[in-house]
Amino acid sequence: MNEVKRMATIGEMATALAAVTGVSEATVAQVSRILRDAGMITSGGRGRSAAKMTADDCANLLIAVMITDQAKNAPAYVSASQQIYKQPSDFRNRKAENELNQHEHDESGKPISFQNDLSRLLSEMANGAINGFPNIGTDEIGIRVTVSRPLWSAQISVFSINHHHSHEKIFEGIYYPALVPVTKKTASIEQTYAAPGLSIDATVNELVIKKLAQLLKS
Repeated sequence: MNEVKRMATIGEMATALAAVTGVSEATVAQVSRILRDAGMITSGGRGRSAAKMTADDCANLLIAVMITDQAKNAPAYVSASQQIYKQPSDFRNRKAENELNQHEHDESGKPISFQNDLSRLLSEMANGAINGFPNIGTDEIGIRVTVSRPLWSAQISVFSINHHHSHEKIFEGIYYPALVPVTKKTASIEQTYAAPGLSIDATVNELVIKKLAQLLKS
């Protein structure tokens, strides 16, 4: 898990996310409630005693808001985002199926998902520095986060917008699902990873990420 000290409540996060994405606050609030009921957002308490949001909570809510056509589908979309994995830097040169199914792994040996890295990015931004780049302030960082469905893929790009290091790449992650054999006994990739609704490509920039990180900041 990627966490900083919990600060904002689910209501505060929904209000902030609506303000920076243009999605109505009512829609964001509905999505957040459905995710909370599905156990994908921290729950407990009301009003001033309401549970505080973690970086994982924020990542889940942002993903759902970016690509949800109907609020009821939000848990399925978040679940799918946890099953698209970071590709090795040389993945474009790989051809064999067994090579294409080799993902990057964390220290515990688990494959790194898009949701994992988005949560980590929010946590690091809240803490004031991207891991490995302590001399570049968060106000000097540009970010693009893109996610597509129903054939799931995602990309996270973090780069410097400092005039001394203009557009220097800090981090890039490209994420795809594991390949699923298409046979009579198994579902196709689309059936396995897709949720109902039209095809969507959604992108947010550093303004959205920084706003959420600000609310997580201890």
